[in-house]
Amino acid sequence: MSKEKIRHEQLSFDFNKEYPSLLEPLRQKENELGTSSTGSVFYRIQMIYCYLEEGDLSNAFKCLEKVVKVIFDVNSKPSSNYFRELIHLAAVIDKQISGKAMVDSFDQIRGIDFLNYIYQSTGEMLWAEKNYNEAIKWYRKAAVQGDGYAQYQLGNHYARGLGVREDYTESFKWFSLAAEQGVTSAQCALSLLYAEGLGVEESCVKAYKWVSIATIDSCEDELEIKHMLEGQMTSIQVAEAKELAKNWTEKLRK
Repeated sequence: MSKEKIRHEQLSFDFNKEYPSLLEPLRQKENELGTSSTGSVFYRIQMIYCYLEEGDLSNAFKCLEKVVKVIFDVNSKPSSNYFRELIHLAAVIDKQISGKAMVDSFDQIRGIDFLNYIYQSTGEMLWAEKNYNEAIKWYRKAAVQGDGYAQYQLGNHYARGLGVREDYTESFKWFSLAAEQGVTSAQCALSLLYAEGLGVEESCVKAYKWVSIATIDSCEDELEIKHMLEGQMTSIQVAEAKELAKNWTEKLRK
Protein backbone atom coordinates (compact mmCIF):
# COMPACT_ATOMS: atom_id res chain seq x y z
CA MET A 1 0.00 0.00 0.00
CA SER A 2 1.41 3.44 -0.94
CA LYS A 3 2.21 6.09 1.66
CA GLU A 4 -0.31 8.47 0.09
CA LYS A 5 -3.06 5.86 0.37
CA ILE A 6 -2.13 5.16 3.97
CA ARG A 7 -2.28 8.87 4.78
CA HIS A 8 -5.66 9.17 3.04
CA GLU A 9 -7.05 6.30 5.09
CA GLN A 10 -5.61 7.80 8.26
CA LEU A 11 -7.45 11.04 7.60
CA SER A 12 -10.76 9.41 6.58
CA PHE A 13 -12.64 8.46 9.72
CA ASP A 14 -15.51 9.49 11.98
CA PHE A 15 -13.92 11.69 14.63
CA ASN A 16 -16.90 11.49 16.97
CA LYS A 17 -16.26 7.76 17.30
CA GLU A 18 -12.60 7.26 16.51
CA TYR A 19 -10.76 10.48 17.46
CA PRO A 20 -9.99 9.51 21.11
CA SER A 21 -9.05 5.91 20.29
CA LEU A 22 -6.65 6.96 17.51
CA LEU A 23 -4.86 9.59 19.56
CA GLU A 24 -4.38 7.50 22.70
CA PRO A 25 -2.08 4.83 21.19
CA LEU A 26 -0.07 7.59 19.48
CA ARG A 27 0.39 9.34 22.83
CA GLN A 28 1.39 6.06 24.47
CA LYS A 29 3.98 5.34 21.79
CA GLU A 30 5.33 8.89 22.12
CA ASN A 31 5.71 8.41 25.89
CA GLU A 32 7.47 5.06 25.41
CA LEU A 33 10.04 6.60 23.07
CA GLY A 34 10.53 9.73 25.15
CA THR A 35 9.44 13.26 24.33
CA SER A 36 12.93 14.30 23.16
CA SER A 37 13.51 11.20 21.02
CA THR A 38 13.75 11.57 17.25
CA GLY A 39 11.74 8.35 17.06
CA SER A 40 8.73 10.18 18.47
CA VAL A 41 8.62 12.59 15.52
CA PHE A 42 6.66 10.25 13.25
CA TYR A 43 4.00 9.68 15.91
CA ARG A 44 3.70 13.38 16.66
CA ILE A 45 3.15 14.07 12.97
CA GLN A 46 0.31 11.55 12.95
CA MET A 47 -1.15 13.31 16.00
CA ILE A 48 -0.97 16.63 14.16
CA TYR A 49 -2.97 15.12 11.29
CA CYS A 50 -5.58 14.00 13.79
CA TYR A 51 -5.79 17.35 15.56
CA LEU A 52 -6.08 19.21 12.25
CA GLU A 53 -8.91 17.02 11.08
CA GLU A 54 -10.67 17.72 14.37
CA GLY A 55 -9.99 21.44 13.99
CA ASP A 56 -7.98 21.50 17.21
CA LEU A 57 -5.36 24.12 16.23
CA SER A 58 -4.09 24.59 19.78
CA ASN A 59 -2.95 20.99 20.27
CA ALA A 60 -1.79 20.71 16.66
CA PHE A 61 0.43 23.76 17.21
CA LYS A 62 1.87 22.31 20.44
CA CYS A 63 2.76 19.07 18.63
CA LEU A 64 4.31 20.99 15.77
CA GLU A 65 6.52 22.99 18.14
CA LYS A 66 7.79 19.75 19.68
CA VAL A 67 8.47 18.19 16.28
CA VAL A 68 10.53 21.13 15.02
CA LYS A 69 12.38 21.47 18.34
CA VAL A 70 13.44 17.80 18.36
CA ILE A 71 14.62 17.86 14.74
CA PHE A 72 16.66 21.04 15.04
CA ASP A 73 18.03 20.31 18.51
CA VAL A 74 19.32 16.88 17.55
CA ASN A 75 20.36 17.43 13.92
CA SER A 76 21.95 20.43 12.26
CA LYS A 77 20.48 18.97 9.07
CA PRO A 78 17.07 17.26 9.42
CA SER A 79 16.72 13.56 8.63
CA SER A 80 15.47 13.20 5.06
CA ASN A 81 12.62 10.94 6.23
CA TYR A 82 11.28 13.49 8.69
CA PHE A 83 12.02 16.29 6.27
CA ARG A 84 9.73 14.83 3.59
CA GLU A 85 7.01 14.11 6.14
CA LEU A 86 7.09 17.68 7.39
CA ILE A 87 7.02 19.16 3.88
CA HIS A 88 3.90 17.08 3.24
CA LEU A 89 2.48 18.22 6.57
CA ALA A 90 3.08 21.87 5.62
CA ALA A 91 1.09 21.35 2.42
CA VAL A 92 -1.76 19.72 4.36
CA ILE A 93 -1.85 22.60 6.85
CA ASP A 94 -1.73 25.17 4.08
CA LYS A 95 -4.67 23.53 2.33
CA GLN A 96 -6.79 23.03 5.44
CA ILE A 97 -6.28 26.36 7.18
CA SER A 98 -5.53 29.01 4.53
CA GLY A 99 -8.53 31.10 3.57
CA LYS A 100 -10.77 29.81 6.35
CA ALA A 101 -12.84 32.45 8.10
CA MET A 102 -11.97 32.62 11.79
CA VAL A 103 -14.76 33.07 14.32
CA ASP A 104 -13.12 35.77 16.44
CA SER A 105 -9.86 37.72 16.79
CA PHE A 106 -8.26 35.12 19.07
CA ASP A 107 -8.82 32.34 16.57
CA GLN A 108 -7.56 34.54 13.76
CA ILE A 109 -4.34 35.38 15.59
CA ARG A 110 -3.85 31.75 16.57
CA GLY A 111 -4.41 30.59 13.00
CA ILE A 112 -1.94 33.10 11.57
CA ASP A 113 0.66 32.18 14.20
CA PHE A 114 0.20 28.52 13.35
CA LEU A 115 0.60 29.08 9.63
CA ASN A 116 3.63 31.30 10.07
CA TYR A 117 5.28 28.75 12.32
CA ILE A 118 4.93 25.87 9.86
CA TYR A 119 5.80 28.04 6.84
CA GLN A 120 8.90 29.39 8.54
CA SER A 121 9.97 25.96 9.83
CA THR A 122 9.51 24.47 6.37
CA GLY A 123 11.59 27.26 4.88
CA GLU A 124 14.34 26.54 7.42
CA MET A 125 14.42 22.85 6.54
CA LEU A 126 14.50 23.55 2.82
CA TRP A 127 17.29 26.07 3.44
CA ALA A 128 19.26 23.37 5.28
CA GLU A 129 19.06 21.23 2.14
CA LYS A 130 20.03 24.26 0.02
CA ASN A 131 16.73 24.00 -1.84
CA TYR A 132 16.41 27.78 -2.11
CA ASN A 133 13.75 27.76 -4.84
CA GLU A 134 11.33 25.94 -2.54
CA ALA A 135 12.49 27.65 0.66
CA ILE A 136 11.60 31.09 -0.66
CA LYS A 137 8.05 29.96 -1.46
CA TRP A 138 7.43 29.05 2.18
CA TYR A 139 9.21 32.10 3.57
CA ARG A 140 7.02 34.28 1.34
CA LYS A 141 3.85 32.69 2.72
CA ALA A 142 4.85 33.72 6.26
CA ALA A 143 6.29 37.07 5.15
CA VAL A 144 3.09 38.30 3.49
CA GLN A 145 1.22 37.51 6.71
CA GLY A 146 3.55 39.78 8.65
CA ASP A 147 6.13 37.41 10.13
CA GLY A 148 9.26 39.52 10.73
CA TYR A 149 11.81 36.73 10.62
CA ALA A 150 10.39 35.41 7.34
CA GLN A 151 10.46 38.93 5.91
CA TYR A 152 14.14 39.15 6.79
CA GLN A 153 14.87 35.78 5.17
CA LEU A 154 12.99 36.81 2.04
CA GLY A 155 15.05 40.00 1.86
CA ASN A 156 18.20 37.94 2.32
CA HIS A 157 17.22 35.67 -0.59
CA TYR A 158 16.79 38.65 -2.89
CA ALA A 159 20.02 40.30 -1.72
CA ARG A 160 22.05 37.14 -2.34
CA GLY A 161 20.16 35.83 -5.38
CA LEU A 162 19.17 32.57 -3.68
CA GLY A 163 16.24 30.91 -5.45
CA VAL A 164 15.43 34.21 -7.20
CA ARG A 165 17.20 36.76 -9.36
CA GLU A 166 19.23 39.23 -7.30
CA ASP A 167 17.00 42.24 -6.69
CA TYR A 168 18.03 44.88 -4.16
CA THR A 169 14.76 46.78 -4.55
CA GLU A 170 12.84 43.73 -3.35
CA SER A 171 15.49 43.10 -0.73
CA PHE A 172 15.06 46.64 0.58
CA LYS A 173 11.29 46.19 0.73
CA TRP A 174 11.43 43.05 2.88
CA PHE A 175 14.33 44.19 5.07
CA SER A 176 12.38 47.41 5.77
CA LEU A 177 9.28 45.53 6.88
CA ALA A 178 11.31 43.24 9.13
CA ALA A 179 13.38 46.11 10.53
CA GLU A 180 10.24 48.02 11.52
CA GLN A 181 9.19 44.95 13.53
CA GLY A 182 12.44 44.99 15.47
CA VAL A 183 14.36 42.21 13.71
CA THR A 184 17.97 43.15 14.48
CA SER A 185 19.50 41.29 11.51
CA ALA A 186 17.14 43.12 9.15
CA GLN A 187 18.00 46.48 10.73
CA CYS A 188 21.69 45.84 10.16
CA ALA A 189 21.07 44.65 6.57
CA LEU A 190 18.92 47.72 5.89
CA SER A 191 21.74 49.93 7.16
CA LEU A 192 24.14 48.37 4.65
CA LEU A 193 21.69 48.93 1.77
CA TYR A 194 21.40 52.61 2.68
CA ALA A 195 25.18 52.90 3.06
CA GLU A 196 25.83 51.39 -0.37
CA GLY A 197 22.77 52.83 -2.14
CA LEU A 198 21.53 49.36 -3.09
CA GLY A 199 17.82 49.28 -3.93
CA VAL A 200 17.41 52.71 -2.34
CA GLU A 201 18.96 56.17 -2.53
CA GLU A 202 22.25 56.25 -0.63
CA SER A 203 21.96 57.87 2.79
CA CYS A 204 24.61 57.72 5.50
CA VAL A 205 22.17 59.31 7.93
CA LYS A 206 19.54 56.58 7.49
CA ALA A 207 22.24 53.90 7.43
CA TYR A 208 23.54 55.21 10.77
CA LYS A 209 20.00 55.41 12.15
CA TRP A 210 19.32 51.73 11.52
CA VAL A 211 22.70 50.45 12.65
CA SER A 212 22.31 52.52 15.83
CA ILE A 213 18.99 50.81 16.51
CA ALA A 214 20.55 47.42 15.77
CA THR A 215 23.48 48.06 18.12
CA ILE A 216 21.27 48.49 21.17
CA ASP A 217 22.39 44.94 22.00
CA SER A 218 26.01 45.95 21.24
CA CYS A 219 26.75 43.21 18.69
CA GLU A 220 30.33 43.36 17.37
CA ASP A 221 29.45 43.33 13.65
CA GLU A 222 26.94 46.14 14.01
CA LEU A 223 29.39 48.23 16.03
CA GLU A 224 31.98 47.84 13.27
CA ILE A 225 29.54 49.16 10.67
CA LYS A 226 28.61 52.03 12.97
CA HIS A 227 32.24 53.05 13.40
CA MET A 228 32.82 52.83 9.65
CA LEU A 229 29.90 55.19 8.99
CA GLU A 230 31.05 57.64 11.63
CA GLY A 231 34.29 58.05 9.69
CA GLN A 232 32.31 59.15 6.62
CA MET A 233 29.85 61.53 8.31
CA THR A 234 29.91 65.03 9.71
CA SER A 235 29.04 65.62 13.36
CA ILE A 236 25.76 67.21 12.24
CA GLN A 237 24.81 64.11 10.24
CA VAL A 238 25.66 61.83 13.18
CA ALA A 239 23.51 63.94 15.50
CA GLU A 240 20.61 63.83 13.03
CA ALA A 241 20.88 60.06 12.68
CA LYS A 242 20.99 59.57 16.45
CA GLU A 243 17.85 61.67 16.82
CA LEU A 244 16.06 59.57 14.18
CA ALA A 245 17.09 56.38 15.98
CA LYS A 246 15.94 57.78 19.33
CA ASN A 247 12.54 58.78 17.91
CA TRP A 248 12.04 55.35 16.34
CA THR A 249 12.93 53.56 19.58
CA GLU A 250 10.61 55.75 21.65
CA LYS A 251 7.78 55.21 19.17
CA LEU A 252 8.27 51.44 19.37
CA ARG A 253 8.03 51.50 23.17
CA LYS A 254 4.69 53.34 23.19
